[in-house]
Amino acid sequence: MIGSSSKNLNRQLVGSDLLTVIPGVGPKLAEKLAALGLNCLEDCLWYFPHTYEDRSRITPIGGLLSGQRALIYGKIIDIKLVHRPKPRLNVFLQDASGICILTFFHYTKQYLARFQVGEWWSCFGSPYIKKNIWQMAHPESTKRVAGEAFPLPETLFPVYPTTAGVSQAILQNVISYAVKHLSPQLLEALPPEMAVSFSYTTSDAIQWIHKPSLEVPMSQLFERRHPAFIRLITEELLAHQLAAQQKKQQLQREAAIPCPSDTPLHADFLNNLAFQLTAAQKRVWQEIANDLKLETPMVRLLQGDVGSGKTVIAALTLFSAIQAGKQAALMVPTEVLALQHYHCFKGWAEPLGIQVRFLGGLQTARDRKAVLSEIAHNEAQLIIGTHALFQDKVQFNALACVVIDEQHRFGVEQRWALLEKSRNQGCVPHQLIMTATPIPRTLSMAFYGEMDVSIIDEVPPGRQPITTSLLSDTKRISVIDKLKEWSADGRQSYWICPLIEESEQLNCRSAEKTWSELRARLPVLRIGLIHGRLSAEEKQQVMHDFHAHLYDVLVATTVIEVGIDVPNASLIVIDNPERLGLAQLHQLRGRVGRGQDASHCLLIYPAGLSQQASMRLKILKDSQDGFWIAEKDFELRGPGEWLGTKQSGLASYKIANLQKDAKLFDKIHGIALASEVLWDYKTLIERWLANKQRYHQV
Repeated sequence: MIGSSSKNLNRQLVGSDLLTVIPGVGPKLAEKLAALGLNCLEDCLWYFPHTYEDRSRITPIGGLLSGQRALIYGKIIDIKLVHRPKPRLNVFLQDASGICILTFFHYTKQYLARFQVGEWWSCFGSPYIKKNIWQMAHPESTKRVAGEAFPLPETLFPVYPTTAGVSQAILQNVISYAVKHLSPQLLEALPPEMAVSFSYTTSDAIQWIHKPSLEVPMSQLFERRHPAFIRLITEELLAHQLAAQQKKQQLQREAAIPCPSDTPLHADFLNNLAFQLTAAQKRVWQEIANDLKLETPMVRLLQGDVGSGKTVIAALTLFSAIQAGKQAALMVPTEVLALQHYHCFKGWAEPLGIQVRFLGGLQTARDRKAVLSEIAHNEAQLIIGTHALFQDKVQFNALACVVIDEQHRFGVEQRWALLEKSRNQGCVPHQLIMTATPIPRTLSMAFYGEMDVSIIDEVPPGRQPITTSLLSDTKRISVIDKLKEWSADGRQSYWICPLIEESEQLNCRSAEKTWSELRARLPVLRIGLIHGRLSAEEKQQVMHDFHAHLYDVLVATTVIEVGIDVPNASLIVIDNPERLGLAQLHQLRGRVGRGQDASHCLLIYPAGLSQQASMRLKILKDSQDGFWIAEKDFELRGPGEWLGTKQSGLASYKIANLQKDAKLFDKIHGIALASEVLWDYKTLIERWLANKQRYHQV
């Protein structure tokens, strides 16, 4: 990663040196820098600017443009303390072309003493006009010697992401120090035949990106088309792909228990189903069956749109382990969904002689102890549960297969903890990771590159199409009245709200207020309420009652996003849909269309909807293809927004952007897969992934 050819004045620095070796950085500042992911010198090399500013020229005050950040230089002619409407310090700076008021809202006595009339200062900030005079709020300010020219930067000024207690000046000092002393030592991590195709070495590219030339067009910076960016983006994307391939090869060296897939047990299960598998389900099952019979662990991602029939494939997979005399586990993200799966699998498995057990937070201590004992003694063959499955007290006897449903709701560390439970038996369980949220192709290759991918791209016959309509908030009363007609015919409805209760910060409908409004306007209807603050037992009871048609309407938050199956519910109303992602909206819409009735989804949006929000909702209205919707959502929002809450352990990118670099990613993915990639790429992976290697173990 770092060579050993360069020395500073005192001793040779290495990348692992703590930041306290930098002059002016003590333990307290180092702790604040650690919050930015800067723990050692080498971290600073890969902490890149998020924008740049030109501070190489002084702008006359009379030539300022509102909102265009600029450097000014002048003499303090007056200082005033203003107490209304807000306490502030006003410093009047004058040059030959005019006056600018420097305004400081948060100041101390020491700060007040900092400025003196007659001193000369340079200030950089964002100017604006107020009462016909230029002003700058909290500019970066430096005292100058009167009448003496001061040096101006010869490169563009990098602006870094920062945090409380860490100013741009501090980051400039820390990162400049690291770049100066460490970047010349960087070893070449690419093979010679690949490295020669770039006009920049890694070292040169890092130095350039942290201090780009004034002559470079700003478009090359912001669009990241400069050769220095291309060099580092290529390295990072390649490192991630090679790490995924490396893990895949490691998994192929692990031992797993072969599990049969063409047995009387499977035949009996399929014969007892009330439907036939679709062609897509049969194709996917054959892909999985081919993996299960091997002595190396299957690691497969199963994608399928809402209602495509993934649960049946999961059952076939789990039954293979049980047929081999071993245990199988199904892990799901919520107690409500876990119990729903438990009752479903119990109905399928017990007629076949399979012992199914549930493990979750609703159990009494006595019941839980009994289940734990059955798991430990292989008396429980199929175990269904939530996060409880990977807790220390759960000791499997012979775990041979794990199915994880709605994988994006689990952190990587949680999945890893469950897999670790079988290693003491000398094997790794087969893994089937399922998602009903179709993953855009680029994200799939980037974050799940070590997995084989199966896709169910066909909806079973009988699945009802869902008519989606966009309605302004002015139609709310007519929609409420529609619920009464809907319920009169014996049909049920969902009403989804993004918040549990009212918020002063967010102008959108809450579940509690909507529930109260609906009950007041529709007293003849039975209206239930479910949200994330209810206990698991309360949520389960509400869903049981809704399924039993004890409620006509269920007001809910997104807690019902996945897996809830109530065939009699054929209308879903979603408030403030602009606050939810397209993939999430598609999941919510999939709660209806499961029975025989024509189904509808009504999206109620507020006034003043932005153009992008309107575009997103129209995408949902015009299509029911979850894969197409996911790609469009990814194009509009990018990977960070699309993934939502960051999963613990997912390897993030330092400079590459999966949305902007998609075309380059395709090329690099091919290079990583090619057989000619044979060089020792340990340095490349360590450089870009550092301590995130555990991600590639799941």
